[in-house]
Amino acid sequence: MGSMDEENRSEQIERLQQQVESIGIELETTNLELQAQGERWRLLVENAPLGILSMDLTGQIIDLNPALLKILGSPSAEATRAINMLTFPPLIASGASANIRRCIEEGQTITCEHPYQTKWGKSTLVRYYLTPILNAAGEVIGAQALVEDRAEAIRAEAAEALARRMETVGTMAAGVAHDTNVLFGAILGHATAAKERLDPLDPNHMDLKGILDACRQGRGLALKLASLARRPSPELVEVDLAPLIEALVEEFRSTAPRGVEVSFEVRGPLPRVEADAAQLGRAILEVCRNALVAAEGEGRIGVVLEAVRSGQEPQKVQIRISDDGPGMPPEILEHAFEPFFTTHPQGSVAGGLGLAIVYGCLRTHGGDVCIESTPGQGTTLTLELPAKA
Repeated sequence: MGSMDEENRSEQIERLQQQVESIGIELETTNLELQAQGERWRLLVENAPLGILSMDLTGQIIDLNPALLKILGSPSAEATRAINMLTFPPLIASGASANIRRCIEEGQTITCEHPYQTKWGKSTLVRYYLTPILNAAGEVIGAQALVEDRAEAIRAEAAEALARRMETVGTMAAGVAHDTNVLFGAILGHATAAKERLDPLDPNHMDLKGILDACRQGRGLALKLASLARRPSPELVEVDLAPLIEALVEEFRSTAPRGVEVSFEVRGPLPRVEADAAQLGRAILEVCRNALVAAEGEGRIGVVLEAVRSGQEPQKVQIRISDDGPGMPPEILEHAFEPFFTTHPQGSVAGGLGLAIVYGCLRTHGGDVCIESTPGQGTTLTLELPAKA
């Protein structure tokens, strides 16, 4: 009997050991699965296009993701965590703190959208979704927010709409440019032949000179139309912008009236960019000529070159061209880059193609262009190019 009891005990111990080993394997498997699930959730939050943050009952930020830093223009997670969501003055002024407090105290889900100036100087339009965080007992222990940068979406929608309009106009412009160029070529040929047959003192000689000058201006306009239609791909090479733009400003300054002061400034060290120097130069001179028209014979035109970086975004180089002319009201400003839109008098040589071509040039360079203007305070156009990696 004793030996049988001993055998039974040995078998029970062995079964128990097997069960313990099996439980250990199951626990290890479960732990690995939980780790994998946690990693998937971490990557989901890290890579989300929306800003995500969580906070405790006091408004202290607990967790946040990289998208939130980009939206705010924040240099780091630590700098963002230093902000208290309930006591930070700009958040109080915008009404966000009151909404967070209501979400925590009343357990409400809240959606809101309003302009916001971040601590780091970025102006944006944010839409945020506030949800209370509950513990197992159903008690509110904090709040989480999903934050969307609506300003970027609105700019992207406007850029896409403008690109579609420019593509339509470009298709039409291709045919018009070809036919117009042929007509002007014929007129130039006949007028040149007639002028050569006339005595330079003949009164008709000056009339023919006027016809030839007008035809050359017309052919220049046809070339602009063709440029709008084709949008040739830039031949990108590494460019040091400072000497390139300084030479362009000197060229422009030599043609400006005496009453117009033209300045050039480089602020800080500049990274190089990849650009087609000829195309970019034409775009910059086009903007300068627009500023000269706005100056109306007197005033100041400034060209500033500066490297900028917003939060974790790649570094960019900005070329800002400003005038102190009359400026533009919003209803004109919103059409500034549209082909054939112009504020010049009817019959003027300026056909409203300049800024449309500038816009196309910057887009093919992987950059962007924006315009700011206030009636009575002048206009600033900012050409932005990505820095060379």
